[in-house]
Amino acid sequence: MYEILLTRIFSVTMLYHFAFVALSVAMFGMTVGALLVYMLPRLFTTEQLRFWLAAASLAFPIAIILSFLTQLSVPFRIYPSIVAIYAIVFTYAVIAVPFVVSGIVVCLALTGFPSKVSRLYAADLCGAALGCVLLIPVLDYSDGPTAVLWVCWLATLGAIAFARDASRTMRRGAVTVMVLFGVAAGAHTALVWKHFPIFRILYIKGSFEARPLYEKWNAYSRVRVNGNQDAPVLPQG
Repeated sequence: MYEILLTRIFSVTMLYHFAFVALSVAMFGMTVGALLVYMLPRLFTTEQLRFWLAAASLAFPIAIILSFLTQLSVPFRIYPSIVAIYAIVFTYAVIAVPFVVSGIVVCLALTGFPSKVSRLYAADLCGAALGCVLLIPVLDYSDGPTAVLWVCWLATLGAIAFARDASRTMRRGAVTVMVLFGVAAGAHTALVWKHFPIFRILYIKGSFEARPLYEKWNAYSRVRVNGNQDAPVLPQG
């Protein structure tokens, strides 16, 4: 769900042909996460499997919001300069972080329970399909940045499920993070309905964008109305 959402956000913040870079960055990040599990067997031991599943799944929504905030803070500019190249590389590296964490979770789940791998993979595919469908109403009833908050809230449900076999501290942490993201997503959705969001995109294709009079997102576009609502309307004719 987050992967597809990034393609919509990138089409706004970057040039449109950069939007699908989100797919390759997501695959890259998940591959790195799986490689970390493979290359660090002394860290990701069988005895610590349930702990790492709970910890990584709890870190996933936190990594999403921190990564997204960092991404929005860096204007995306295409200029022939070292600074612009660094900004692009930095942006893509930051975007990959939550997918690295999710790669760790998926790899641990699929390799840690070999007797249940078929059902786990089926659940993985069903979850991916459900995420694709859920993104449509979430964008229709909120906007791009608020949809990120809803994705984080949904991710905390997975953290709670994995934390059931972990420590009490981990379970409390998962519930606390779930409540925080749920309140944040619900409250900001209400602000979006009032056309006064405070969690919004500031840089569009490298340029600062002032608050519009009206903004509406959906699964395929973003509609904005700019201008001065207090300006007198001149008669026509």
